Amino acid sequence: MTHTLRLRLILSMLALLVPTVVIAGWLLLEVFGNRLLRDLDVALEEEATTVAALLADPASADNVAALVARIADETDLGPGKQVAVLQGERVVAEAPPGAAAVIRRGGDLRIARGVTAPAEGGLTVAIGMPATAALHAYWRLRAILVIGVPLGLLLLVAGVWMLASHALRPLEDAADAIERVGVDDLSLRLPATGGADEIGRIVTALNRMLDRLSSAVAQMQRLTADAAHELRTPIAVLRTGLEVTLGRERSAPEYRAALTDALQDTEHLARLAEDLLTLARLEGLPPRLAATAISLGEILQELADAYQPLAERRGLRVTVDADPSLNVRGTAAELYRLFANLLDNALRHAPDAGNVAVAAAGHDGCAEVSIADDGAGISADDLERVFDRFFSGRNETGNGAGLGLNIARAIARAHGGDVRLANRTGGGCVATASLPLA
Repeated sequence: MTHTLRLRLILSMLALLVPTVVIAGWLLLEVFGNRLLRDLDVALEEEATTVAALLADPASADNVAALVARIADETDLGPGKQVAVLQGERVVAEAPPGAAAVIRRGGDLRIARGVTAPAEGGLTVAIGMPATAALHAYWRLRAILVIGVPLGLLLLVAGVWMLASHALRPLEDAADAIERVGVDDLSLRLPATGGADEIGRIVTALNRMLDRLSSAVAQMQRLTADAAHELRTPIAVLRTGLEVTLGRERSAPEYRAALTDALQDTEHLARLAEDLLTLARLEGLPPRLAATAISLGEILQELADAYQPLAERRGLRVTVDADPSLNVRGTAAELYRLFANLLDNALRHAPDAGNVAVAAAGHDGCAEVSIADDGAGISADDLERVFDRFFSGRNETGNGAGLGLNIARAIARAHGGDVRLANRTGGGCVATASLPLA
């Protein structure tokens, strides 16, 4: 892939540079060549005009011949200069001999003329100069461009190829490393480039993606192992009960009792499976805020009313003190599950004839819901461990699966909040869920 990328880079560069260089070289040759010839023409015109001005004063034939010879001997514009002074078709003076005939033929000469006024005899000064020097300079420049431009492009391509190879080396190493990454070994990371350029950012992003992938796979493996461990016991109990029941003939009440126990075990398995599916759906998700604003006061009061019969059977007193204006954005079913788990946990660990206090208030842009009981509290070492899946302490819902607090925290974090536990000074425990206000 990197070879293809380098080749595409070179081809793209050549597609842009070659037409540009060719056009620029052609323009340079045209402008340079025309400029050389134009400069020669201007110099000859100035010289012819100057000589014509000098001949405006009457002079002897010898003086005119000497002036023409001196002008012809000047080599500032190059060798081969031809100078002739004509009066009509008659040659007054010329240098070198035969210059007038050469000028008449023209050929590759650049010719300039200067004319005196008719009053001074109507002399014409013609100066011819071969453009050999200018043409040689033009062809030298052309040769330099024809040889130098391809050579320069070749050196440029080689330099860009080496620079691209060096720049893309981290990507090649990353591709080789990614090829070795497998589900059985997600510990491999790409070699860091140490730079803050685009390649370094890509390598860093890939390493972070591998971190997230490793964490997700570890969570999945842990969830699978935990589920297998937790499902083994109730399935074994259910199977044993059914085998014992079928081991001999029993009366109708005995079969009913056995089926009732089997149904309870099946319901327990169903709840456990539902909890595991909920965790698999919630864990690893980024915080998401639904568009629906939900009243916390209504949720908490409905839950308190739903649990009131259970509380009354044990003589428990449940109180709700929630600001009715508190609204959060979220999914109603998940928020009901969150607070139901926390309330169920508090009710089961509160002593008979005890109290469970539910309160909700706003604080720093968050709604904080506290559910406090006056039970035995939690060991300081277990305040975080109770949120682990299948922890055997207070992390239990009514089915005893040990997933209640874990699910509650997962729901809160999926809504951009969190759940924490703390012991109360006077005894008991308080669970606090914080959620962003709508």
